[in-house]
Amino acid sequence: MKRTKSRITQLLPRGAVKEIATTVGLSGPAVSIALRSANPAHPAVQEALRIIDKSNALATAQKLATLTSAAAD
Repeated sequence: MKRTKSRITQLLPRGAVKEIATTVGLSGPAVSIALRSANPAHPAVQEALRIIDKSNALATAQKLATLTSAAAD
């Protein structure tokens, strides 16, 4: 589970936490705590996932992972 929690923040573009905070009406530190909790029902996490989906960051990370594992073989 720890890996999932850290991946959410790693997939977000720079400045996204501030953008999420403004959108959902929370402070930056509150958004950071919510992202670390990785609770899918939390509005900040839902907004983060929307941003990740919009930027195609997850698809890019998955492609890089397959390239890395293929190179290791």
